[in-house]
Amino acid sequence: MAELGTGTGCSLACLVAAFERHATPDQRLHYVGFENDPTMLDWWRDPANRTLIPPSERAALEAILARPLRSTQGVSRWRLLDGRATVTLVLGDAAGWLPNFSFLADAWFLDAYEPAVETLLWSREVLGHVARLTRAAGTASTFSAAGAVRTGLDAAGFDVQRVAGFDTKRHMTVATRRSGAAASRIQPWFTPPPAANPERVTILGAGLAGAWCARAFAERGAQVTVIDPQRSAPRASDVPLAAATQPDGSWQSEQVRVHDAAWHLLASRCHDLGLPHRLLPIATASGTSYRIALVARPRELIAGLLAHPLVSVATDAPHAPFVVHATAFSSTALERTVCARGRPEPNAGSMCRVTLETPLHNALMDHGHALPTDDGRHAWIGATNHPGQAHAHGAATHAGATGGTSTWSIANPMSDVSEVRARDAIIERLLGAACPQVEAWTGTRAASPDHVPMIGPVADDADFSHAYAAIRHGPLARQWPDCRYLDGVWCSLGHGSHGMLTTPLAAELIADLAFGTPRCIADELLPFLLPQRFALRALRRERP
Repeated sequence: MAELGTGTGCSLACLVAAFERHATPDQRLHYVGFENDPTMLDWWRDPANRTLIPPSERAALEAILARPLRSTQGVSRWRLLDGRATVTLVLGDAAGWLPNFSFLADAWFLDAYEPAVETLLWSREVLGHVARLTRAAGTASTFSAAGAVRTGLDAAGFDVQRVAGFDTKRHMTVATRRSGAAASRIQPWFTPPPAANPERVTILGAGLAGAWCARAFAERGAQVTVIDPQRSAPRASDVPLAAATQPDGSWQSEQVRVHDAAWHLLASRCHDLGLPHRLLPIATASGTSYRIALVARPRELIAGLLAHPLVSVATDAPHAPFVVHATAFSSTALERTVCARGRPEPNAGSMCRVTLETPLHNALMDHGHALPTDDGRHAWIGATNHPGQAHAHGAATHAGATGGTSTWSIANPMSDVSEVRARDAIIERLLGAACPQVEAWTGTRAASPDHVPMIGPVADDADFSHAYAAIRHGPLARQWPDCRYLDGVWCSLGHGSHGMLTTPLAAELIADLAFGTPRCIADELLPFLLPQRFALRALRRERP
């Protein structure tokens, strides 16, 4: 379902309530709404107004109002009814956002004002996108019976009727899509694969990346096995306390746009699932900023995410036909794929816990961070950063295209004394005074060469390079085939120091692509996340 003009959320609340009443347990609801003015939802925050609607619709509306809503333009993603209903709310000018989405709706609610008041949402361009995003025989309905509306829908490719309206509306308009499919605006080398709709999924890795993926697939009804082999060294997800911060860089940066989408999704998912977390204001050297840090213990998040009846964890198990590599580093099984060109590099670091003389209730950020514990009397300070040359010091190979793992170490780690001194320097910079270190933690992150994770389906490197070898002559050099991917091979790798932030986005995006449902991000961000971007840059002879 999709809607132009979510407004006060009445249609959405009625839709969710009807789905809860009538849907079978294995059915899922996906709603995509476009709204330029998020304050419209505030009308229902007055309890007196909510008494005007029936109890089931009121309960759905209150669940919607409880979700965090971003204050700037962009995409919000909510999961309702234990994950069976997915709401993707796009805030901003619909005319600008519609070209950036690819989905096929079964039905549209066209809830814009009359054409005499709102001309843009009834324009030829907007209705053309509505038609593009409607499956054949899909419907559109609106309370408007204006001739301009009926003419516009007919020209866009709908069979249109004026019918009797509801309540005080004498007439309304209903329309049925004549034919056609969504014309993708995504470049062929980044075109997603057809929906796989997996019933069984294997996740390799039980850190944050693997746990978020497991939860995303389980909520969509798949049986998930998470393989968590015994580890000889701590991973980044074992860090005792972590923070995800709202980005503050230029919107022109693809990394900033990815991190903005990721932060709002993380906040929403933690709220939806009741995961333990805190939202703390960020203080910098220049004072308290407008940004917020989401602070949590990764191990607690992982335990909560894996606590689902469709998720099991094993140290080894046969692989399902659909496998997600969420092992931080690229495994030997991905050696001949496009992931090898963007192989994540190890980056060691450490942090320490200190006792504070004065309670701390902000997250301090200044070339490092100080994250207070729940009581504010202690803080975790970090993190040091040591990019190093990685080498495999052991590997266990599994049969098949999806097997194989490697463990990594830093070739020239700093000495313990140097590491303590490096942490002392961060403590003095953030707290303005020396504090004794009472506990320390050391681990290794895996960061991609461009510091943006590799997320999505995996293509064979030789096949991809052959298909797009002429791309160095320009995108118009020839007619290009859609990208071909390996069957059932997906990845969520190279999150680096931003794993707390980006792993939920990776999980939602992978699940959206696997099931062919509306995506949690705009199409424009796919080229910055899919793993074949590194192979494409090599073919174009660009930077990695």
